[in-house]
Amino acid sequence: MTGDLQSHTGIGVATFLLRRHDATVEVLLLRRATRRFFGHWFPIEGRIEVGETPEQAALREVREETHIDPGAFFRAQREPVLLGDFGLSIYVFVGFTDPSAQVVLNEEHSAFAWLHPVEAVSRLPLPSQRAALRRICEHFVVQPPEETLRVF
Repeated sequence: MTGDLQSHTGIGVATFLLRRHDATVEVLLLRRATRRFFGHWFPIEGRIEVGETPEQAALREVREETHIDPGAFFRAQREPVLLGDFGLSIYVFVGFTDPSAQVVLNEEHSAFAWLHPVEAVSRLPLPSQRAALRRICEHFVVQPPEETLRVF
């Protein structure tokens, strides 16, 4: 997430990046190196900049924070999730990447891990993140994603 807060809309994006590895699916989590939530594991997150669509913001954040271009990209659901404790609405996305994709972190993170979804859920600090990942596992891993949610 770059720039000052006045260049943002106050609406955020979160992307759960998945890769198929052998017979399993792994989820990418990033460990925060910034003051807020320092040391906690998160999906790829950021705010929507003025003039951006949620899809554009999510893809920008994925590229800035990991240098990965997903091969397929979906909205996890049609509407944003309201995070009452933070006064923020979050659009949740799911990206699929090749197992050989190399993660290159920016300065916002100190580490990354590709994890089995059960372990990823246990590392996420916020109940809304855990609920989102559980829904994603049900609707994007256990069964094929709904094509109407496809961005590309």
